Amino acid sequence: MIRNSRLVARTLAITALASPLVADTLTVDDDGPADFDSIQAAVDFASDGDVVLVAPGTYTSTDDQVVDLEGKRVGIIGTGATS
Repeated sequence: MIRNSRLVARTLAITALASPLVADTLTVDDDGPADFDSIQAAVDFASDGDVVLVAPGTYTSTDDQVVDLEGKRVGIIGTGATS
């Protein structure tokens, strides 16, 4: 019984360590349906490895910079050109 318990514990530990982390894709659009209407809000919500897809638009901030990644490893990708 103890041997089986150890085997199960080892299997669970290995599975937890080997499982890939799943990144989220978050969408931003300043005038349309999306997860967020500002890039910073999406970055605030994001975790390392997430991707933020930004629709064309005008994004501003009251801070010195429009986006502060806060040390996170987040990809920010524009989804199209403005006209």
